[in-house]
Amino acid sequence: VTLDGDRLRPLIPMGDRYDGPARLALARTYAGLAGEIAVQGHPVVCSTVSLFHEVHRWNRANIANYVEVLLSIPADEQVRRATLRQGGGSAPEGPIVGREIVAQMPESPDLLIDTTTVSAEAAAGLILARLVERGQV
Repeated sequence: VTLDGDRLRPLIPMGDRYDGPARLALARTYAGLAGEIAVQGHPVVCSTVSLFHEVHRWNRANIANYVEVLLSIPADEQVRRATLRQGGGSAPEGPIVGREIVAQMPESPDLLIDTTTVSAEAAAGLILARLVERGQV
């Protein structure tokens, strides 16, 4: 099951807010949803901007076989993607993580991928290899 934060955001109350408390509430919701699906025996890939150490810790403590992957994306690329997500307008809605909002980057991700040197296909291969290595695939 694939959960994408950009697709989930409009479906969740407060999804139109970008302040710190709303972002934390969304992160908790995404984590809980991923955990619930995983507990039913489904592998889950949850693609979100995860800003909070408390959520990272909750995931590790509560989601069996949790694998944390951190994609390192340059700030200008984050702005470009945020603009595209909103229909390609001149400026993205809400503050940009890494520019106006400081992210609490994962302290010990299971895998760190630098998107400036690794293609999307190669990143998928690295993630799959890590899951195979851990006996999860």
